Amino acid sequence: MEQNKYHLAALKIINFVVPNSIDCSGNLCTQRRDVQKLLWGFPKIILRNDSLLQSFYGMKMKRLLSKSVLGFHFASIFLGVMVSGVACGKDKDNNDTLVGTMLVALNANTSCANKDHCKMFVSNSYAVLNARIEGLDSQCASDINKPSSSTSTYKALVADGTNRIACTSANCATGSTSEQIDWVLKPNKEYRRADGTTVIGNTSVNGIFESDLTNEVSSVITGTNFTITGLNANWTNSPNDCSNFSASAGNVSFGSHIEKTIASVIAFGNTVCSSSRKLYCVEQ
Repeated sequence: MEQNKYHLAALKIINFVVPNSIDCSGNLCTQRRDVQKLLWGFPKIILRNDSLLQSFYGMKMKRLLSKSVLGFHFASIFLGVMVSGVACGKDKDNNDTLVGTMLVALNANTSCANKDHCKMFVSNSYAVLNARIEGLDSQCASDINKPSSSTSTYKALVADGTNRIACTSANCATGSTSEQIDWVLKPNKEYRRADGTTVIGNTSVNGIFESDLTNEVSSVITGTNFTITGLNANWTNSPNDCSNFSASAGNVSFGSHIEKTIASVIAFGNTVCSSSRKLYCVEQ
């Protein structure tokens, strides 16, 4: 029973790194099946003296996996290397490729969750205000101001009250982060500019900036210093959000990226949805 427990846990990790949904016409699918075959023999060797695996899959690992997707990736690499080591005498080249595949998976999904800071930048392009939340996120992901060396995901700091919510009560005073839906800021995290050194500010336990910023999100104005947010000054959703960012008619709330006072950073004013405004883009 103990072996089955760790065995199933390992399978879940392998399934996460090389999922079933991949194209099975390629090498990755074959390698996934190879991993599973190797894994079925894994407990017979490792679990004869399984204190290492048990300690890894004990409470420490549970905390890692519950707190961080990145921790999950590290767990995947850990097990992947051990599995490869078990079978390296049989087919070392294939297993080297397998570990490489896992490392690619890790690099493709890096996160700032376990780093000492996350980054923010102001988009070079103007926001397409009828593109919906996912469209605005896509703009951040492809914007030329995104740090060139980054493999992280970037999302737009906007809220529409339905698909993305920062707070439902003023400054999330009632329910803290439980009020949030797909929110882009992390609690108790330092945020820096794209240069990685200039500190913008620190979020509170509620996952929002509650104190004035240390530095502006950007002091450089290219076209406009105004950035759409769909937010009120207290981080609740503004009714001015271009109909959940789906229409060119109506109004939208915006902030100013050259300000430090939070009310001005996220809710400087309102304008029509046909206006040219930038985006705050936040590393995930």
